[in-house]
Amino acid sequence: MFVVTIVLLLGSVLMFFTKSVAVKMLPFDNKNEFQVVIDMPEGTTLERTAAVTKEIAQYLSTVPEVVDYQNYIGASAPITFNGLVRHYDMRGGSNMADIQVNLLHKEDRDLQSHDIAKVVRPEVQKIAKKYGANVKIVEVPPGPPVYLLNLSYPSRRLSHRRVKRPEIFIKIFHCVGTASASIAQP
Repeated sequence: MFVVTIVLLLGSVLMFFTKSVAVKMLPFDNKNEFQVVIDMPEGTTLERTAAVTKEIAQYLSTVPEVVDYQNYIGASAPITFNGLVRHYDMRGGSNMADIQVNLLHKEDRDLQSHDIAKVVRPEVQKIAKKYGANVKIVEVPPGPPVYLLNLSYPSRRLSHRRVKRPEIFIKIFHCVGTASASIAQP
């Protein structure tokens, strides 16, 4: 019985290597956005990175499913679930750019977001190759819904007044090589 169990276990593991079964943890999710991450060679000027970003964005504006886009050149795009997973909020420099692409709502389009990303990838890669850039089309990974709190200053002041113990909030001040903490004042 033990030998049969070992043979079945090895056979099932072998199915992954022979690609008899597909290995995928979560299915593709049909989101209303994707991101284009642009990495130029080290030392590239901000102007050259902006030129590549602009050309890719102009192409994306011709795609019927694209509603709008926002370019972030030299800085990371606002943090999203994707940014949390892949630490894209840490990106920055004259040789880096992000394009946040918003698509038509999923009920208003025929293609899934994954299929749209596959359609735009070859042309985006062609533009990137012309400039020597490394470009990735990044989709929001499937997973639990995440709510990112981004309150305006008046809203933060109002919510701060509702907190019974404001001393629990600590403000961090960063200096070169050191960090210190102090109690945030209302």
